Amino acid sequence: RQKLDVLEATANGAAERGVPRGGYVVRDASREAEAILIATGSELALALNAQQQLAPAENARIAVRVVSMPSTTVFDRQSDVWVADLTTR
Repeated sequence: RQKLDVLEATANGAAERGVPRGGYVVRDASREAEAILIATGSELALALNAQQQLAPAENARIAVRVVSMPSTTVFDRQSDVWVADLTTR
């Protein structure tokens, strides 16, 4: 196993609520998202880093939402409304 940092979403309970649905927002955009990065496991750190590179301040150049998707199978079984809420800007 890789030694990974505990993510903010894990600490605040978002992961606990989102994993049973197959995905959850790890970190939202500072304004309406222009892009959504979907990752899982160790790739989440890369996605969070990319978000910071694309949006280094509140007046973000590109507003990005980072979503963890630990199970595409479970995620695909969710309602269209819930999926759209998570994956649209």
